[in-house]
Parts: sequence; C-alpha cells; structure tokens
Amino acid sequence: MKPDLDAIRARCEAATPGPWRVDGSTYDEDCNEHLAPYGLEGPNERLIWSSGGGEYTHPDMDTAQFIAAARTDVPALLDEVERLTRELQVERCGVRPIDELLQRVTTDRDELHVAWKREREEVERLTRERDSARDRILEYTDALVERDAEIASLTAALDERDVEAERVREQYDALATERDEARAIANAAVRELNDASAQAFIREQDVRALRDAAYERGAEAMRRACIQETGIVAALEELWIGPEDE
Repeated sequence: MKPDLDAIRARCEAATPGPWRVDGSTYDEDCNEHLAPYGLEGPNERLIWSSGGGEYTHPDMDTAQFIAAARTDVPALLDEVERLTRELQVERCGVRPIDELLQRVTTDRDELHVAWKREREEVERLTRERDSARDRILEYTDALVERDAEIASLTAALDERDVEAERVREQYDALATERDEARAIANAAVRELNDASAQAFIREQDVRALRDAAYERGAEAMRRACIQETGIVAALEELWIGPEDE
C-alpha cells in the first residue's frame, strides 16, 4: 500500500523544524544503557527532548506525533523508494521483477476473465437474438413460399387470360377483315345499284319517250280512224236512206 504522502508531509511541517541531533549521550553497550542524560536538539541548539527530566522532558504534541509516526512513516517511505527504484530499473533495463510480472499476469488474467464473462454473456445474447431472427426468417420464408405459389397461380391465370385475349384479338382482326370486305362489297353494290338506277332512269326516260310517241301515233291513228269512220257512216247513211224514206 502506498504511503499517505500528504499526511506525512503535514506531520513534518507541524513538528519542530530540523535538522535534529542527539546530544550529551554516553551509551554503554555492555550494560545496554545511557550513562548520562541525552536529548534531541534542533537548530540553534534548541532542546526538543531530554532524558534528564526538567522542562524539556516531553516534546510538544506535534513533534511527539511526528516522532510516533516516524516508526511507520519511514518504513513506508523506504518501501515506496524501493518500489520506485525497481520501476526505474525496469524502465532502464526493460526487465520486470518476477513478483510484479506475476501480479500483472494475475491482474491481466482477472481482467481477461471478466472480459470473457462479459463477452460470453454478449455471445449468449447475440445467440438468442440470432435464433429469434432465424425463427422470424423461417416464418417470413414460409410466407414468401405461399406468396410465390399465389403469384405463380396468378401468373398462370394471367397467361391464360393473355391466350384468351390473343384469341379474341385474332377473332376481332378476322371480323374486322370480314367487315372491311363486306363494306367493300357493299360499296361496290351501292355503286352498281347507283349505276343501275341511272341506267333504269335513262331507260325510263326512253320508255316514256316511246310511250309518248306511241300515244301520239295511237291518237293520230284514232283521229284518222274517226275521220274514216265518219266517212263510212256518211256512206252508209247514203246507202240506207233511199227515195222511199224521203
């Protein structure tokens, strides 16, 4: 765990300013004790703490907290220095310590496991969506097959209608041809009738002229007959009337 550098810095700034030094101590290694009082001095020989008692027996609270925390702050700072030193060596040499590599591999493995689980869940979700889409596609395919059958039936019916329409068209064309021929025959008959009518009119005029001439000849013959009949009557009268009658 990284040390709390801000807290350590705050304790350093609150404590008595340094540098500090131990003064007045005679230490007997055989007896494991100090033979004379000793103390901590700050700048300008300011006494921070003394083992001999008196006014400076105990330091102020901030300094005491700094001294108490130093037992854990210093090892934490040393560990952090070692860690940073190792990272610096790795950056320089390109080699990572085995414990960091194991930690990185473990971290990568955990991250990969989490990613794998997340990807597996995504694959399962996509599989469900794929199956649902496949079912819908099968339904649409069945519907399309039915529609194709309907379209084929309608196409066959349309083909039959086209054949029937072609037959009717051919009949219509034949009837139109017959109509045109009948119209041509009728027009020719009308022309012939008109010619016959004209000839009949001319003949009628000739007949009338002949009739009138016959009438005139008949009238002339009747007139002559009448004249002759008058002469005959007169002759008969002369024959029938004698002297006795007179």
